[in-house]
Amino acid sequence: KKLLRSQEQSVRASIIKPEGEKEREVRRAVGEYLKGRINEAFGRLADLIDSGVSHADVFYLFGEISRRKGLYEQAEKYLVKAMRFAVHNPHVYYSLGMIRTIQCRHKEAINLLKHFIKLNETAKGHFELAKSLKQLGIISESALHISRAIELEPRSEFYLFKMQMFKQ
Repeated sequence: KKLLRSQEQSVRASIIKPEGEKEREVRRAVGEYLKGRINEAFGRLADLIDSGVSHADVFYLFGEISRRKGLYEQAEKYLVKAMRFAVHNPHVYYSLGMIRTIQCRHKEAINLLKHFIKLNETAKGHFELAKSLKQLGIISESALHISRAIELEPRSEFYLFKMQMFKQ
C-alpha cells in the first residue's frame, strides 16, 4: 500500500501538463489509474501515445500498467522511454527491476533496485532486492536487505516470515 501511495503521489506531482485536450486526457488517464480502473487508464494512455504525446509520465504509467498486465516487453519499452525523459522517477527503476527479476536477469535487477532504494527507500524495495541477491547466491547481503525491510516495516509478518525462510 505504501509503494502504491508513493507511486500515486509521484504520478500526481510530476505530471507536466501538455496543452489543451491532451492535458485533460492525461489527467483523465491518471484519474482512472488512481481509481483502480486500470483497463480504462491503459486505453486512454495508448490513445495518447498513438496521438503523438511523448511525455515521461505517460510512458511510465503505460509501462507500469503493461507490467501489471504481464505485457513485459511492452512494459520494458515504455519504462525505458520514461527513464530517458525522467531519470529522477524512482518508480521507473523499481518497475524495470521487477521486469528484470521476472526475466531472471538478476544482476540488472539488483542495479535497478539499488538505484530505486537510493532514491526512495521502502521495505518492498529492500525485499525485492534481497530476492534477486539470493537468486545469485549472495546470501549475506540478501539477509541485510531483508533485515532492513523489517526495520522499515517492523509489524509486517510477511517480512518476518521471509526472514525465517532466508535463514533456512
